[in-house]
Amino acid sequence: MRKESNKWHEAHGEQRLRNQPIPSLVFSMSVPIMFSLLIQALYNVVDSIYVASYSERGLTALSLAFPLQLILTAVANGTGTGTGLLISRSLGAGEPERAKRLLTHGILSAIVACFLTSAALLLLLNPYYHRFSYTPEVAQLGNEYGTIVIMLSGFLFLESVCTRAVQARGNTLLPMMYQSLGAVVNIVLDPVLIFGAGPIAPMGIRGAAIATVLGQAVSMLCALVSVTRHRQFQKCRICPAFMLSIYQAGLPTMLGSGLVSAYIIGLNGVLIRFSEYAVTSLGIYYKIQTFLLMPTYGLEQGILPVLSYNLGAKENTRVWKTFQFSLAVSSASLILGTIGTNVCLDWILDLFSAGPELRATAIPALHRISLAFPFFGVTILIPALLQASGRLRQCLSVVILRQVILLVPLAFLLSLLGLNYTWLTFPISEIVAAILCLFYLRRFSNVMKQTGEIKLLASEKIIF
Repeated sequence: MRKESNKWHEAHGEQRLRNQPIPSLVFSMSVPIMFSLLIQALYNVVDSIYVASYSERGLTALSLAFPLQLILTAVANGTGTGTGLLISRSLGAGEPERAKRLLTHGILSAIVACFLTSAALLLLLNPYYHRFSYTPEVAQLGNEYGTIVIMLSGFLFLESVCTRAVQARGNTLLPMMYQSLGAVVNIVLDPVLIFGAGPIAPMGIRGAAIATVLGQAVSMLCALVSVTRHRQFQKCRICPAFMLSIYQAGLPTMLGSGLVSAYIIGLNGVLIRFSEYAVTSLGIYYKIQTFLLMPTYGLEQGILPVLSYNLGAKENTRVWKTFQFSLAVSSASLILGTIGTNVCLDWILDLFSAGPELRATAIPALHRISLAFPFFGVTILIPALLQASGRLRQCLSVVILRQVILLVPLAFLLSLLGLNYTWLTFPISEIVAAILCLFYLRRFSNVMKQTGEIKLLASEKIIF
């Protein structure tokens, strides 16, 4: 009976991807992810708020730790996204057994990637903090926080693969519940472990790290139990081609987030020449961005299984309509978010216990950076469409343009004019990247009109 029930739920999820009306499908797939991202954003911000109350140096240490955490998240999400994309395509092509093999290889890939990434970051942790901080206290706090988060990042990697596998079958509600539960655990434990309570001694910034890891562990256990209970994977001989295809499919996601880390490190190197307040202002911006981009990233993750499944099923009209609707929703939310950020800026800085010196730096910074916000829908969702359709070269060219060619070199040049000019790096980079994205979108549209087909790259055909 349970086996028949599992099959019904899987078939029902796949029918939604093929037949449900586009607006309701996009919202049903994306809203749970948005809610999950909201909860995660809350606990990231709560971390910063509690740590800022405990120590202003601790907030600087967290700001510097952010790009290192992004590297972990980038590799984990890249592995998970690649696994999920290929599972969706296999299901759309009517190959459920191949989908199970892909999940098995996705879990193996996550374990390997976690080991290699963690080892590299642990070696770089101490030199990194001594390079980008002026005070020994910041370096010490950063090392304490980073060591715990990096060493126990296996929870993050396994959770990413398992939740993407569940989403690939059309179920975004369960992953939302798993990630939300982990976030609630983090939020509850943060003040207890940072400040102490009863028999628990104050742990400071180490408490924030432990709370983060325990939240990830709870999410991972829930997701792992789900895929195990529903028998979504199978024992099979290890096939390097499957693992390679997972990394190829997830490479844009991996590089997208990974290069964010690289350019933040580069920007920190530019900003530290002015003051640690400039570095902290950049850290506050990324906390705000986490909330602002929540709808767009929710749409991106929600529609990837829809796009991939319908590519496998050759339902290209649904692919195009899904993208158009998602871009319209994203653009509207970003415009409203830009207005809200500028109106509520003083209140936002109050949350971070910002003193006069930090406010003097952060207010002009955030006003200028916010000019980039309306363009994020174009520069995130168009690459998602290119990634789902197998146009990895075009997708990667957008990522590299934004995060390698433009941001840090442009920031360095503008910094020669002064700190306030440096913040204009963000809107200029997004505008240039948006122009390239629209060019690729026009080419994509012309191909669809002329041929009615979306051709995959040869490197991605190995999974079929």
